[in-house]
Amino acid sequence: MNNAGNSEQANDAEAQEHIAFNIKHIKSDVGEETTAIIADESDAVEEPMALIADNDKSDIIDDTYDGEYHNFDDVLSSDEMDICLIYYDWLADSAATTHITHQREAFTTYKQIPDVPIAGVGGAEAHAIGKGTIKLISECNGHTYVLELQDVLHVPNNRNNLLSLGRWEKVRQSYNACDDVLSLLTKDKRTIVRGAKVRNNLYKLRFKHAPRTTYSDCAFNATSSSQTWETWHRRFGHVRYSGIKKLLDHQLMDGLKININSPKPDCIACTEAKLSETPYGPTSGRPTKPGKLTHMDLWGKYDIASINGNQYYLLMVDDAARYITVKFLKTKDQAAQNIMNYMMHLKVRGKTPCTIRADQGTEFVNETLKNWCCGQGVELQVTAP
Repeated sequence: MNNAGNSEQANDAEAQEHIAFNIKHIKSDVGEETTAIIADESDAVEEPMALIADNDKSDIIDDTYDGEYHNFDDVLSSDEMDICLIYYDWLADSAATTHITHQREAFTTYKQIPDVPIAGVGGAEAHAIGKGTIKLISECNGHTYVLELQDVLHVPNNRNNLLSLGRWEKVRQSYNACDDVLSLLTKDKRTIVRGAKVRNNLYKLRFKHAPRTTYSDCAFNATSSSQTWETWHRRFGHVRYSGIKKLLDHQLMDGLKININSPKPDCIACTEAKLSETPYGPTSGRPTKPGKLTHMDLWGKYDIASINGNQYYLLMVDDAARYITVKFLKTKDQAAQNIMNYMMHLKVRGKTPCTIRADQGTEFVNETLKNWCCGQGVELQVTAP
């Protein structure tokens, strides 16, 4: 009898350590009441689950981790860089009727529920204060998978995270346990996570935190204050103030708010752009006589020589008659001789060449032309550089 009593006490102790919960009277948001009994899985609420396979290869994670497990029994600061903050473990339990976690920060969507008591084996009791969706990331065989668990209960005082194998099967997934290793399988029999057996015939599965999508509640108050006449004048491309006033008086534009008491200053840009000048009158006649003053300039050098090999031309304009004479040159130093020839051409035809006006180029300002002009009484005027 003593041996039987001791055996019965050991079984009770083991049953207390095995965390299998019976969910009692969980009320949904619409007021309906659902009861989930461990012994009767048909009453459990079916939960959809999403699986996403990533084609990118990554390192295979060793699920044993040298026998070290982190159940988050200790409270850790969010600023601490610990493996517990990067990986967190779940116990795969075939007796649990729903998924349970104690980590509030693991939820991607969350809503509070009335304080619901949860009774466990051996009289243990906990309370669920919320539920929502959790996304878990697993890496297996070089692939990354995202598991989405919905309607997960938040039980802050629970020491472990529980993954219900019954709920896993409800969504037509499967699992395989062999040689103290549990494998969760997809519909096409792909292994997405493996876990080693720990005490009380539970299997510890290791996941990563899924990145959370954060949303900021922002309220923007768009106000449009009245602007000055000058502001609207610039916005409309410097239209006159009378045109803007017409738009305002006849309400021809939505959103046109003007501070009518604001000044209407003169726009410098408009003043400068709208300035006009009286056209020049006709010329009153030139005081010079034909041949008396000749304007000269040299153009070149051409990149391509002409048919006769010329690459310059000398332009000579009579100031009185505006008669133009052009001489083509092969080289620049031929300009002085052509100028002297033109002056003699005017003289033999009864003209009196008195002045040559040109720039300060060396084709005009040189000793040859200066000496000739001095000998003929012709003045050589040069313009400003």
